[in-house]
Amino acid sequence: IASCLVGSEMCIRDSHFCRLFIREYGVAPKEYLLRLRLGEAEKLLADTDLPVSAIATQVGFSDISQFSWFYKKRHGFPPSQARK
Repeated sequence: IASCLVGSEMCIRDSHFCRLFIREYGVAPKEYLLRLRLGEAEKLLADTDLPVSAIATQVGFSDISQFSWFYKKRHGFPPSQARK
């Protein structure tokens, strides 16, 4: 499988892209994206009154239970308890 950039002549294999990404950022692309999503969710939980389900959707999770699972795994408590 090759990954191609739209409007570009460059194509690289997914495995090569992952190796380059890990070399540059220190984590796999999926982990990097998960960290970005959870970081944004933390901000929204702290700074807004949006429901947890809306925050999950806004940061890119289609399933609130999956969002809650990742959040709890990362923080030790569910996102519903992140608000004081």
